[in-house]
Amino acid sequence: MKNRISVRSYQKDQPVTPRLRANIRKAVSAALEYEKYPWSAEVSVSLVTRERIRELNREYRGKDSETDVLSFPELEDPAHVTDADRDLSGGGEVILGDIILCPAVIAEQAPDFKHSFEQECVYMTVHSALHLLGYDHVSPEDGDVQIKKQDEIFSILEGSEDK
Repeated sequence: MKNRISVRSYQKDQPVTPRLRANIRKAVSAALEYEKYPWSAEVSVSLVTRERIRELNREYRGKDSETDVLSFPELEDPAHVTDADRDLSGGGEVILGDIILCPAVIAEQAPDFKHSFEQECVYMTVHSALHLLGYDHVSPEDGDVQIKKQDEIFSILEGSEDK
């Protein structure tokens, strides 16, 4: 299955290397594969400034603060897909939504989790990709499920780095 995952940087706080871009794409693909998502998917990943993520967080979540990542799912139920949900003009991918990362915030929090900047970007990308697939952490039980899955996917990705 071919996924279309675009990664664009709109910030200069942290360098966005070709390796980081590739690992972000790999993180989205790993989440889709882990969840056995049956369709090709389109996901947009944007890396933005502190100011921009704060604006988006305020506008869409009513929280006037910076955050590490925001997810904007396109579908209410990503398991139920119609032709209207697919990019029929392109490759027929299901448009899952947008992931917005804030590298400056991620770089600050990475040491708290004993991650490198790149590892934390990958971890937050997996977290956000699961949101696009319908997971959330509104209730503690739902949060436990999502965190367990993101930890498992992250472990798989970290294990593939060693090979």
